[in-house]
Amino acid sequence: RRHSAAESSYCKGGAGEGIITNTYKQTIFFATIAHTEPTQRRQTNDLAPQSAQILRSGARDMKFITDKEQVKAGLIIFRRGDVGHDQYYCRVRIQNEDRYKTISLRTADRDTARGRAMDQDADIRFRVEHDVPVFNRPFLQVAEEYAEAQQRRANAGEVSQGRAMNIKNKVNGPLNAYVGNTQIHLVSQERWSEYPLWRRENGVGRRNGIISDSTIRIELTIFAAIMNHAVSKRYVPAHHRFEGMPKFKTARRDEFTLEEYRKLHSAGRKWMKEATTPQGIWYRQMCYNFILIMCNTGMRPPEAKNLRWRDITKAKDKDGTDILVIYVQGKGKTRQLIAPKSVGEYLDRVRAQSKSTNPTMRYSPSSMANRQSGFTATPLSSC
Repeated sequence: RRHSAAESSYCKGGAGEGIITNTYKQTIFFATIAHTEPTQRRQTNDLAPQSAQILRSGARDMKFITDKEQVKAGLIIFRRGDVGHDQYYCRVRIQNEDRYKTISLRTADRDTARGRAMDQDADIRFRVEHDVPVFNRPFLQVAEEYAEAQQRRANAGEVSQGRAMNIKNKVNGPLNAYVGNTQIHLVSQERWSEYPLWRRENGVGRRNGIISDSTIRIELTIFAAIMNHAVSKRYVPAHHRFEGMPKFKTARRDEFTLEEYRKLHSAGRKWMKEATTPQGIWYRQMCYNFILIMCNTGMRPPEAKNLRWRDITKAKDKDGTDILVIYVQGKGKTRQLIAPKSVGEYLDRVRAQSKSTNPTMRYSPSSMANRQSGFTATPLSSC
């Protein structure tokens, strides 16, 4: 507030200081006269602490700036006093935002710096107008954002919790080690194509210390999904999507040798006979027969889970030998299996243990366990 002579009075103090009394507000403040001492002091009773903090913060941020020049409104060039070179930087104000972006101009010539600063300003204006990201993000930040989105989908029941956990593990593990600190716009098709070789050179697999092709294929799928997420969020242009998939040789899993199968058969039969409770007997018999059926048909676990009694048909081959024809479904595919007559005997044992033989009833032991009085179903893998 401006005060009149009647409202304020000045009294001479010591050491060049004066006391000004404001009769309107009844407050006193001290002001140091500019010519008094080399070290100036200023104390104001009504100065807000927050404003003082902002002033001090701004002063700290500006300490390293030297040779500052305003090229235009919202654009300055300057050198930094805290580095060992004399190259220029520019600071550009983002339109309609209280944010700035600092960019190295990589030149010590002032005129060249002005021109490059104008180019950077034009580029940022173009990005803002066309909704292109101004600030870059490291790959890890985008990957964690994608993993969190998949976890929300898992919580909502859209995908399994196991899938969300697998994505998180891959992001925090090999993908982070490979390109975690790389800016997302610098992750190129070439980096993606080189991943299989890098993974084999830097990873240790469970079998003979070699990373399997299936593991690398899964990681590449997650890698590509993260880049698709970045494109959908406009963190990078659409042409950053990865194309194709590196070709891998088809890996065939080892089959049981005759000796291994006989050992499994003998151990399973002994284990089944050692059961002492009605529940234990039921589960062990069911599990033993299930192992025999799986070994003699080559059925996949999802196919066994979807199998129904009506999918099993007795037939004869061209030589008149009794066989079973089994129609199975799994992973969106349907196929036909040919099994020997012995599989029919194993299935008869399972049918005898099942209370219901409805043609539409599922065959899998876990499904049947739900229908057994007094028994609680457990995952098939626990048998």
